[in-house]
Amino acid sequence: MDAAPHSAVDQKDRSGHSALFYAVTYGHFEAAKHLLDFGASPNHQDHRLRTPSHCAAAKGQMRMLKLLKQYNASFEIQNYRGDLPVHEAVQAGSRDVVEWLLALQPSSINAASHEGRTCLHLAAAQGNIEMVVLLCTKGCFVNPLMLYKKNLYTPLDLARRKNHQVVVDYLSTKHEAKPAEEIPNDEQEKYRLTFEEQLVQGRSVSGRPQAVPVTISSSMSP
Repeated sequence: MDAAPHSAVDQKDRSGHSALFYAVTYGHFEAAKHLLDFGASPNHQDHRLRTPSHCAAAKGQMRMLKLLKQYNASFEIQNYRGDLPVHEAVQAGSRDVVEWLLALQPSSINAASHEGRTCLHLAAAQGNIEMVVLLCTKGCFVNPLMLYKKNLYTPLDLARRKNHQVVVDYLSTKHEAKPAEEIPNDEQEKYRLTFEEQLVQGRSVSGRPQAVPVTISSSMSP
């Protein structure tokens, strides 16, 4: 099968979506496979810097993610917030997809957005105790800091703010999780400056967000 010109198969709509985005998002497996066979880019990014993998993960489309992997899709590309596909899967509550992505890239368990938001932050904020237990069992950092409206939060803080008591009890008793106020001030300030700098770097001259890497120090682990 001859590949179609990339300019044709990857033609974008006004949101920057190629046809592959729609096939993946709506679970049209055969259409997605045909597009990939004709040369569609599995790593094409829309105007929000999402890839088809982000869309598949957000919909819990395991079969589609496996197809994208066969065509060399990357699961390490950040969207405009700095989220990876695994973050989308956590937000969607797709345990099987999260486990599969973490098996491929174990280090992504502590990957953070431009504001420092990790998978554990997302799961704790949602009160998804099953996801919280999964992440902690796999060795995620328990006390990473994230910046939100100029304040710093750990996953425990978010669970408390949302009144997810089961998550609060689990993190506190099983993992000795801490609120941000118990993190040393110098450590807090370091993270605050880092996040603020990365948020500035995350915007291009035109104002369009760009992906920049965010790292979480192992010193924040329990």
